[in-house]
Amino acid sequence: MRLKRLSITNHSRLEDVELEVRKHLVLVGPNDVGKSSVLRCLNMLLGASTAQLYSSLTPDDLRIREEPMVIQVDLNDFTEDDEAAFPDEIDTSSPSGKVLTLRLEATFDANGTLAVDRRALGSGHNRQLSRTQLDAIGWKMLGAMATNRDLRDDRRSVLDEILEKVELGAEQADFDALAASLQDQLTGSAVLGTLRGDLAGQLSKALPDPVTRDDLLLVSGATADEEVLSDVRLQVVKCGVPRNLSEQSDGMRALYALALYDLVSVGANVVGIDEPEVHLHPTSQRSLARLLQSGPNQKILASAFHR
Repeated sequence: MRLKRLSITNHSRLEDVELEVRKHLVLVGPNDVGKSSVLRCLNMLLGASTAQLYSSLTPDDLRIREEPMVIQVDLNDFTEDDEAAFPDEIDTSSPSGKVLTLRLEATFDANGTLAVDRRALGSGHNRQLSRTQLDAIGWKMLGAMATNRDLRDDRRSVLDEILEKVELGAEQADFDALAASLQDQLTGSAVLGTLRGDLAGQLSKALPDPVTRDDLLLVSGATADEEVLSDVRLQVVKCGVPRNLSEQSDGMRALYALALYDLVSVGANVVGIDEPEVHLHPTSQRSLARLLQSGPNQKILASAFHR
């Protein structure tokens, strides 16, 4: 499933716009001209939950508050699974082939109460798009300020998402045994037992009820998260010295994060990325452009880079 056409009307930060989309779409321009707003509109129609729509839309999003804001897309290039998810919604009579038209309409009444209607046009019913149908669309978005673009040790990153999807197969039992052995060592350690006692004494001073050493456990990430690969990190070896991704320069961290995000997004149909060039040297920007262009999914990019 791919994006074929996009139109947005009555958005406060955009002139009414209609765009035809081919293989990919790159929105280029200076800051504060509405590129990110286009991605946000796509995210509202193609990915956001109903709760997210009602929590994020405000009257300020509408240029003329007495009129609806409308976001509409045409999608084509369907797989059998896509067609199964939209059995009554895909138009098979279009001269250009099968087309799925999705529309989001947001209105505010005189009291400022929001009403959102998000459905497939021409479906013959009045049902809103379901969560299953939104999942089938396969939209994924990486915002300019998304935390998983910052590969810091104290934040969840796209690498964690990749590791969670790893199927260890026959090696699972070996990893489970290693995790259990580590936890046994943590629990039975005399040194860490003393530390637990010190922590219990300190906490007892602050809490209403006393805390004993046995009330506290020091556990590995694998035990706490019930995920054997939890807290596993990726290091890069240069000149024989291994370094965490968090120790790389801003530009290299950004490049690693986007490359990993592209990998984890392979299963998505349409991927939106806001300002992929941030912190990147022009040479790295060209490398990233080749990477994103070569992937199997359609990319919708908003970029200030125009050289």
